[in-house]
Amino acid sequence: MKTGLMLGLGESPAEIEAVLHDCARVGVDAVTVGQYLQPDTSCLLVERYVTPEEFAELEALGAAMRLRLIAAPFVRSSYRAGELLTAVRWTHPNETTRRPRETAETTRNREPLRDCSETTARVPRA
Repeated sequence: MKTGLMLGLGESPAEIEAVLHDCARVGVDAVTVGQYLQPDTSCLLVERYVTPEEFAELEALGAAMRLRLIAAPFVRSSYRAGELLTAVRWTHPNETTRRPRETAETTRNREPLRDCSETTARVPRA
């Protein structure tokens, strides 16, 4: 399982750490962490830019939690996704928490994923 975070929207270090702890607790294998960049003027403003040192600290924190964490300003959820997925599958740091791979049999009764692309929050500027 893989997830991603975008930073720079007012989150606190404690909130980031809590999310990473939650990821580790529920068995997330890999996390990407990047800088939020305002796509256009109708989107949320960047509240702050995260320093390269902070990204390095987050990678160290992720490693301590046994997460495969890639953190840098221009990292996005798809950043090196294939390489990351391969690394997680073959060298997962905590094999005892690894869930078995899903098959068509195990996913047959699962609800289909919804397209949430139209629900992205857009906050108009004042």
